[in-house]
Amino acid sequence: MQKEVKESHLKEAEMKIEAAIGFRHVIDLLSSEQKLIVGHNCFLDIAHICRKFVGPLPSSLEEYVPLVQNTFPFIIDTKILLNANNILQLKMKKSSTSLAKAFAILCPHIASGVGSFGSALNSSVAVEVQVDDMRYARRV
Repeated sequence: MQKEVKESHLKEAEMKIEAAIGFRHVIDLLSSEQKLIVGHNCFLDIAHICRKFVGPLPSSLEEYVPLVQNTFPFIIDTKILLNANNILQLKMKKSSTSLAKAFAILCPHIASGVGSFGSALNSSVAVEVQVDDMRYARRV
């Protein structure tokens, strides 16, 4: 009887711990599915997520880089991309790495319609979504 009570308390405690983990499940799913993470100036955010949900941050860059690569194998930081790509720098006239400015320069036909409701409705962007092995393309 005591063993059953002890096992019951242990199961309750494990369920509480499992429920409290929460966002860590999202991190684990993104990592196990090797999903693409896209952000703008996001490496500080990635470090914060690793520190809060993965474990303590290593003291050296040599240890930190593999931790991030194992957790999030595919990361695109658009700010770094804007800084590193010579063609994008020329298009932006090396003026800034602002995401809003990049959008306005690289997608002027869409950005110009954002201010007026009517022309924004007439603009469309091709979006391809893949869920498991099924693909679905749509213009929105």
